[in-house]
Amino acid sequence: MQTNIEKADAERVSVAIKLMQIDEKSQAEIILHDVCSRCPDKYEYEIIKNGARYIKFWDVNEFFSFAAKQGKQSNEAIFWQPSAYPRACYYLAQILVENGEYEKAIKWLQKGSSMEPQSPKFQLELGYIFGIQRLHQKSFDYYREAYYLASDLEVDRVVSLRGMAVQLIEMNQLDEAEILLNDSLTIEPDNENAKMLIKYIYLLRS
Repeated sequence: MQTNIEKADAERVSVAIKLMQIDEKSQAEIILHDVCSRCPDKYEYEIIKNGARYIKFWDVNEFFSFAAKQGKQSNEAIFWQPSAYPRACYYLAQILVENGEYEKAIKWLQKGSSMEPQSPKFQLELGYIFGIQRLHQKSFDYYREAYYLASDLEVDRVVSLRGMAVQLIEMNQLDEAEILLNDSLTIEPDNENAKMLIKYIYLLRS
């Protein structure tokens, strides 16, 4: 179960996210660094106790997605506990990326992933960082890993498909990129980014 310290840290992360949304990133970074300093060596994402599952979800969408996937397969009651440490690592990394501090961001993403290896969010952000650094194959590999981790999360699957496609374009693998973009459009038919990338592929071929 969550300790009082972890519950308080989860609240601090929520405050930091709100600060990020109003562009108070320096204050958010201070809070997130403080929370991340208490990342445990041994992290429990979920606990089963007395026939109930207590799971540290990031937000209500993740909770409802998990509950819908479970359906009637389980008689266990599911209780949402707010995530503190993996979430703090992720948002701290986002700020560090914006500051151009890529190595520090990678360190915190790897720490977050070690606590919550089933989450695609860390791989998506790592794919983005390595894409910025023009390490296209490495970026592609992280996006691909995110795609398989996001098997039931359509939003993350679409982002990973587009991320893989962008790296394939950079590596001049245009046919493979187009296939992935079309796959993404089966999930989000009106996505303008995917349509624009397909037009760009046609332009490159011409």
